[in-house]
Amino acid sequence: MSFALPSSKLPLVYRHPQQGFVNTLPYIDGELDNKTQTIVDRMIQQEMQNMDPQDYLHDLPMPQTKLTDLLKSEIERVQQPISKIDFEQKSNINQEFQSTHEIQEANQQLNVLNQYSQINIINSELLNKYGKESWSLLLKSQENEKNRLSNEIVDQQQELNHINAQRKYEQNEVKYKLDSLKNKVQDVLKNNCQLEVVCGELEQEIYDKQRKQLKLN
Repeated sequence: MSFALPSSKLPLVYRHPQQGFVNTLPYIDGELDNKTQTIVDRMIQQEMQNMDPQDYLHDLPMPQTKLTDLLKSEIERVQQPISKIDFEQKSNINQEFQSTHEIQEANQQLNVLNQYSQINIINSELLNKYGKESWSLLLKSQENEKNRLSNEIVDQQQELNHINAQRKYEQNEVKYKLDSLKNKVQDVLKNNCQLEVVCGELEQEIYDKQRKQLKLN
């Protein structure tokens, strides 16, 4: 008795109507050159154009997300556009304000400009103090990344050499087997020829004896 998985539990590759054609293993060869890769990509695109699009999610239920009041309010807040800071328009502290609201707006704008200026000053001081060290750290990190990539290239080259050596060994093993079988075939053919000659001689000898026997009778 066989038990089949429900369609929603099957991997995507097995849900396609042409999944029976997916039966090959990945190649052991390395990366393709640009020309070959372009040809392969073009063939894949041509094949995909002949395939009907599949809705692999039609068997899956729609996700149920429960939004709390806090989450709803946060989403609404994030969706609201943020007003930009206008650094060109500066508040005139000498002007006469008509209401307390205008005074609060001017004060808020001056506070924003003040905070922005203080942040710029702090950034400039940090850059003057740690700028050279930051470049040294950046160069050191890049040097470490370069060394890591170099070691990775060496490891990949060693792995490639190992794979090529293994392939060559297996090919030589097959060659030895083929040569051995070829020699056996040659020996069998040679023995057959020798047996054919011996059988011919025996047939001729039997024929001669039969003729002599007929003459004696």
